[in-house]
Amino acid sequence: MFAQVVLDLPLITPFHYKIPEFLQTELQVGQWVEVPFNNRFCQGVVVGVQKETPSFTGEIKGIKRVVHPDWCLPEDLLRLTEWISRYYCCSWGEALAAAVPSKILAQKGTSRGTARRAPTEKTEPSPFSFFDLTLDQKASLERITSALEQSKTEVFLLHGVTASGKTEIYLRAIERVLAMGKSAIFLVPEIVLTPQLIGLFRAKFQGKIAVSHSGLSDAQRKEEWRRIYDGSASVVIGARSAIFAPAKNLGIIIVDEEHESTYKQGETPRYHARDAAIERARLNQAVVILGSATPSLESYAKAKEGKYQLLSLPQRVEKKALPGVLLVDMREEVRHSRQFSVFSKTLKEAIDGVLSRGEQGILFINRRGFSPFVQCQACGEVVGCRRCSVGLAFHTRQQKLICHYCGYQIPPPAQCDRCRQPALRYLGIGTEKVESELARLFPTARVARLDSDSTRGRNVYESVFHQFKKGELDFLVGTQMVAKGFDFPGVTMVGVVLADVTLHLTDFRSAERTFSLLTQVAGRSGRGEKAGKVIIQTFSPDHYAIKRAQSQDYEGFYAEEFRHRQETRFPPVVQLVEVLFKGKNETRVVETAKEIMALLKENSQGKFDLLGLSPCPVSRMHNQYYWHLLLRGEAVSQVSERVQKVLKEYKQRRGVTIKIDVDPY
Repeated sequence: MFAQVVLDLPLITPFHYKIPEFLQTELQVGQWVEVPFNNRFCQGVVVGVQKETPSFTGEIKGIKRVVHPDWCLPEDLLRLTEWISRYYCCSWGEALAAAVPSKILAQKGTSRGTARRAPTEKTEPSPFSFFDLTLDQKASLERITSALEQSKTEVFLLHGVTASGKTEIYLRAIERVLAMGKSAIFLVPEIVLTPQLIGLFRAKFQGKIAVSHSGLSDAQRKEEWRRIYDGSASVVIGARSAIFAPAKNLGIIIVDEEHESTYKQGETPRYHARDAAIERARLNQAVVILGSATPSLESYAKAKEGKYQLLSLPQRVEKKALPGVLLVDMREEVRHSRQFSVFSKTLKEAIDGVLSRGEQGILFINRRGFSPFVQCQACGEVVGCRRCSVGLAFHTRQQKLICHYCGYQIPPPAQCDRCRQPALRYLGIGTEKVESELARLFPTARVARLDSDSTRGRNVYESVFHQFKKGELDFLVGTQMVAKGFDFPGVTMVGVVLADVTLHLTDFRSAERTFSLLTQVAGRSGRGEKAGKVIIQTFSPDHYAIKRAQSQDYEGFYAEEFRHRQETRFPPVVQLVEVLFKGKNETRVVETAKEIMALLKENSQGKFDLLGLSPCPVSRMHNQYYWHLLLRGEAVSQVSERVQKVLKEYKQRRGVTIKIDVDPY
């Protein structure tokens, strides 16, 4: 007997190993085994068993042992990871390693009862009660339930404005799935942002919840994996990697805030959890719900084409009004005051009104730190990172200039390195500056800041969350952390300090991201009894992304943005494949990239366009140089097949790494 084993290595094909006599009757497809490979032992997964002797001239080595006899990767996860390896141009072993990291399996001893509970399981259950559904909610739920009862693979795009009751539909759909004896996976963009959600789920499905995300310790992840695997937890809540949870008899997968870029994995395998969810649902004849107030253009286009079923929730529950949105033209503010101020006159008055009425507010700026960059007024030099091609941001708490890419930091310099003049100026706005200015202008305000700097301590986010919930804080200042996941009735005002931060980036999705962020953060206002107000400060008040966000007009934004994508031929009109090159020697990186580009041009056969070779937007990180080229075609398979063929035949230079990113972000 011989086993086909996929190793946790970037190798394309499985390897054959003899099955020793003591494993002949016990070895199963899906088990983790330890095998000899290149004078060492590696772990791998058994993906097949055969009696025929492999056509191999050398010695066929034997399996040493089964790593975990009690665990076996389910068939649907084997097939899902195989699909990921094909679609995203990685090895099957790399996809399997993402599904179940080997360090979890390497833990000594039994997992039963040894691990601490996941920290997110400490979230207090929220009071739970059903309320009457709106007509739109009922219609949406009926269509979802019909597909569930038919065990029919169907993808639903649930497009509902903020506070329209999407979560209630999720809960009732999962309840129906559990009644059918099936399980559910619920994906969220970032697990730390959803304490309210986990509280709701714990109250509704007591004892059946498992939490899966990278913030857990290895022991915690192993324990949660076991609970899902043996069926004691039938509802899995987690971030991107939870799509690989070993849920049995899967009935539904829900992808909340499906537009979020965090669902796209940044390292190999560079899968998108939304698309992996749809493939896993297909393997299980399960239902998928993609939910968002601002769906990605890719998903909405598929709904328009009839590939997904579109469900609409155009109104807030209990007929609550959407908040009024006011645009403040910062060009006029600067013209009148002759200087830039963090808060316009309009926003200052709104903040004062919130405090005088005893209400709560949120101030949003999608940059952390105090000043995003420091520049010499004498010669124009920007203080930059020594390892990355970016400027250093000033952080007041640490009193350091810090690189947001590699962590390099220095004390604030007294003079410019280039011209030796003491003319350094701290420019731009970050969350720390907004917090500082708020404290200066309104010293009695109780303020907390939420960004990736302030929430690094254990349970900091949960602590701030509960303080705000109890009314112990007046304002939250933060990055996109405050733009989603919050449902606080006391919030009556949201201020967007600078809407242009993401608008003019060199990214074809910049307008979409800006519209989405503004719409989402605006949706935090007016969710209680009192009407909400949103104030957006911008230097681009006439841009369609900002104008459409002001009126919460997704349809109008989609029509305009889709027209731009058609004109420029970008997704969802076509698909992209990015080829990334990196190395410490930039000359070698560029030479490799040029040779690959020439080979791709020869092999394109009219199936795709090459958009040219260029440095990445951040062209140097950690002293590695990054270049890329984009390929554009009607079908990603036609593009990626050609790229893989070229790379397979290309004799690669030493010191240059080449990666393929399908559907890049």
